[in-house]
Amino acid sequence: MRDCGVEPLAALVSANSLGAEALGMSDRIGSVAPGFEADIIALDGDPLKDITAVRRVVFVMKGGVVYKNTVHTLKNFRHRDTEAQRHSLSRAKD
Repeated sequence: MRDCGVEPLAALVSANSLGAEALGMSDRIGSVAPGFEADIIALDGDPLKDITAVRRVVFVMKGGVVYKNTVHTLKNFRHRDTEAQRHSLSRAKD
């Protein structure tokens, strides 16, 4: 959707509430509201600024149980550590 020029918010709405409508289930899912069934995800980043943040799921809450994505956490830690090292190396050369 991003490649077609769709704004991040519109893509998120389409994937959730419009998907629930298409399934004929918008009275039970597709929104975070009292009485609705909701699975919630936490992302590493703001999907409204960078839609690829939806690929970096930190945890999922389903049925009140939290499932952590330890693979992402380890990858992210390594990536940030590597970036910090590169930054310190580039600063040392300046």
